[in-house]
Amino acid sequence: MESVNNIGYKKLNRLLLAVIVVINVYVIAQPLYPEVVYWWQTHVHHRQQALAQAVKSTKKTKANPQPAAIPAGEHLVIPSIALDQNIVEGQSIYTVNKGVWRWPKSSDPTKSGNMVLIGHRFTYAGPAVFAHLDLVKVGDPETLYWNGKQFDYKVSQIKVVDPNDTSIIQPTDDTRLTIYTCTPMWSTKFRLAVIAEQEKT
Repeated sequence: MESVNNIGYKKLNRLLLAVIVVINVYVIAQPLYPEVVYWWQTHVHHRQQALAQAVKSTKKTKANPQPAAIPAGEHLVIPSIALDQNIVEGQSIYTVNKGVWRWPKSSDPTKSGNMVLIGHRFTYAGPAVFAHLDLVKVGDPETLYWNGKQFDYKVSQIKVVDPNDTSIIQPTDDTRLTIYTCTPMWSTKFRLAVIAEQEKT
């Protein structure tokens, strides 16, 4: 008969093997998760069109004199990449692990200047809110809901800069929105910056 010790070692080995398999599956599957979600949102739920329509419905125009209610809270909407994310505030750089983080020294849409939003393209530490920021094109609309008001922007410039290039977060005289993240995917080699100008109402 097998000794009690041998049976215990076999159970421990099986448990460790199961843990290793689970960890490996997580490490391999996690980078694919944003891609699967994005495909599902764009091909099954048609989220791009739904977000564009939702943004249009909250904007007061001659054709829409009684707009829908502004969504509660501060958040960013980029219909072209099916993105609708809350904006988080905080002084620590680790706030970026919670989602779309407003750089605390930057402006906000109620006044002139450069509002800077930062987020991960991929991380095991938090949500990959800007996983598809590289698909945004010049001319794409972006919308901020802020303090119960809607602010519409249009992408005017897209550029890749070095990580130590702080020009993208500097104050400006115009009213703009700068969104940046790491690039290429799964790398921190460069920063992808998407710059949008606020549209006049």
